[in-house]
Amino acid sequence: MGSNRYDCSIDIWSTGCILFELVTRTPLFPGDAEGLQILEQAQIKGMPDKREMAELGKICEAPVMQLFNRNEHFGEVDLVEIMMANSRSRYSREDIVQAADLIEKCLKWVPKERITATDALNHPFFR
Repeated sequence: MGSNRYDCSIDIWSTGCILFELVTRTPLFPGDAEGLQILEQAQIKGMPDKREMAELGKICEAPVMQLFNRNEHFGEVDLVEIMMANSRSRYSREDIVQAADLIEKCLKWVPKERITATDALNHPFFR
């Protein structure tokens, strides 16, 4: 997202992407350029709301914010349905629902709102 601030929340985002790929055996955001990645993220997650945009404006570079501002029409999609459609694994729907919940908690637009590693390990998906 063009931020030069690195903390554990970036690893949590990555963990959410990896978990999606482990369950479905396909990448969640396969783009290979930063702008394309952000658009792919918005297509899945929906655009950040006004509150999230204000928070992101504090940590993201101007070109990223401009990209968000030019593409306000994306709405969030149902991650469970995407995972069910793309899953080539033997996970049950219940497992996929739990995995999707955990992934959604990892992929919050605002880094400080993402689930912590400790809370993620205690998530029902791992029980």
